[in-house]
Amino acid sequence: MLVVAVCGLAIYYFVSVSRRPGNVLVAATPTDVEVYLDGKRQPGSGTPLTIRSLKPGVYIVAVVKTGYERWNKEVEVKPGETVKLEPTLSALATATIELRTNPRDAEAYLDGRKLNGKTPMKITQVTPGKHTLEVKRPPYQTWSYELEVRPEQVLQLNARLLPAEVAVKISSEPKAEAFLQRDGQTERVGMTPASLKLNPKYPYVVVLKKEGYREWSKPIAFDGDAPVQIDATLERDTQTPTPTPTPTPTPKKTPKVTPKVTPKVTPKVIPKVTPKVTPKVTPKVEPKVEPKVEPAAMGWLLINSNPATRIIVDGTDTGLWVPQKRIPLSVGKHTITLRNPKFGIDESFPVVIKPGQPTKVIKNFPVSQP
Repeated sequence: MLVVAVCGLAIYYFVSVSRRPGNVLVAATPTDVEVYLDGKRQPGSGTPLTIRSLKPGVYIVAVVKTGYERWNKEVEVKPGETVKLEPTLSALATATIELRTNPRDAEAYLDGRKLNGKTPMKITQVTPGKHTLEVKRPPYQTWSYELEVRPEQVLQLNARLLPAEVAVKISSEPKAEAFLQRDGQTERVGMTPASLKLNPKYPYVVVLKKEGYREWSKPIAFDGDAPVQIDATLERDTQTPTPTPTPTPTPKKTPKVTPKVTPKVTPKVIPKVTPKVTPKVTPKVEPKVEPKVEPAAMGWLLINSNPATRIIVDGTDTGLWVPQKRIPLSVGKHTITLRNPKFGIDESFPVVIKPGQPTKVIKNFPVSQP
């Protein structure tokens, strides 16, 4: 009986132990990877990652990251044990980013990681795929760019840093009321000449209004931190009727009437003409002036290119470089020119701006790699 009991306990222990689950611990380099077990992606973000409660047996573990070679290994999970894996992924052929900034001596960050040195710089060993590049140099605004590189690609980027504020002065002849438009909102600035400071990160349109003159508008073109001077000459609105005195009987009519008509007729003609003419002319003049103050219909241009280019609109250099998310333009057809002398880029093409809508343009120019 004792022998039977001992054998029973031994069998129970062996069966219970052999059925205990095991674990797999993955600690990869780099850490932001995806882990697969027998082809099934495991939940969680990055490593270290523990895959728990696995039945004893053989499994295939895979570690994957864009821009790196896939890592695979067959592992045996034993009852109650944890298998530890520390794979190091090998990067595929990498890319290079040549970064220049205006102004120089700025700090650069790739995917949130600060890079050594200051601009201009060459960023090597960039893994293929999507990345976020940031450039910082106080008091200038942070420049941010999302990019995607291919293996063995050499990407050249020119970052133009914008100041936090730029001085803008608006003058006109004659003096007029100045308004500032941004993102569909209009704000009164005051009478010209007017001085203000604006953030060049946003697109602005200056609108000038004066009764009896045509409405004048123009987008503000920033050029780095250089002050902006806007001078406008308003044109008279020839279609607007001028408020002239109401017509009255001229002296030429009086001598014709006087000899033929008795003096009693003269006082009857004058009072009858004056009240009838004056009220009819006055209400017709005022409403015709009001419609001339309607704001011009506007849309905007969203534009980007690779490599970076300078933007010229209808032959006028805006002083802006791509990317630009919102360049306000009047509705209708415009000619856009993208220019970068360094790479021999000078291309013009038409765009049609629709009211209240963005017109999107993205250009990829072929550039020979060094």
